[in-house]
Amino acid sequence: MTTKSEPRDINKLVKPVTILIAIISLVCICVAVSKYRTYFPGDILNKHERWGQFGDFFGGTLNPIFSLLSLLALLWTLLIQSKELSDSTSAFRDQSIQIKNQTFETTFFSMLNLNNDNTKSLKLFDNEKIHGRDAFRILIEKLQNSYNREVDKEVNEYDEQEVLNRSYEAFYAKYEKSIGHYIRTLNQIFEFIEDNSLKNSSKYWSLIRAQLTSDELIIIFYHSITQTDFIKKAKLLDNEMFKYIDKSNLLNQEIHKNIIIKLGEHNVS
Repeated sequence: MTTKSEPRDINKLVKPVTILIAIISLVCICVAVSKYRTYFPGDILNKHERWGQFGDFFGGTLNPIFSLLSLLALLWTLLIQSKELSDSTSAFRDQSIQIKNQTFETTFFSMLNLNNDNTKSLKLFDNEKIHGRDAFRILIEKLQNSYNREVDKEVNEYDEQEVLNRSYEAFYAKYEKSIGHYIRTLNQIFEFIEDNSLKNSSKYWSLIRAQLTSDELIIIFYHSITQTDFIKKAKLLDNEMFKYIDKSNLLNQEIHKNIIIKLGEHNVS
């Protein structure tokens, strides 16, 4: 893994490596001249053919060395450019992630504010004196009555899920005008978090959970286990959405408490 100190370390080596290549080049020139003077003594300044011999020796000896040094310098330059490109790409990626997170949070908190506004303005069409979060207590009572009526219709053993589906359908058909907008907005927030695949998504689930009262959680719970156009209940359990639900307010405390437990066990397995 590339560390943040690597680019600095490479930049610090640029000057020493350049000086080293220059010194090696100078040493090679000196050695070549020295060797020539050792093996071919005499004056070359006034002899044209000696200058040609000296040039051939000098070029033949130093050209391979200079070519090697040039290749090394080129490789060193490519290494620096590669590191700089890698750093730029990494910085761009980090910046892109940061912008994505900022955009997500802006949208998320806007949706959260919208949901809070929906909650505050929520009114029961058959009792407009009760509104906002206080309305959820009445809604639970209405749902309880709907559930009790469906249970009373059963004389033998019955399918609890079927009874729940019928009782909630009857309840929601009557109060959809009051809570439909609230439910749909909340569902959009849930799906928005899931669709963005954030590493720290639990943070945002916790923020939503902190906004909801236990009465709201009761309605959300029954909506999630009876309606197919809502986020999967497994996702809600995954993110501990019903962690603080008041089980004493469940329509049938013993049976429905077990539904939460069984759903959680099924999801874990």
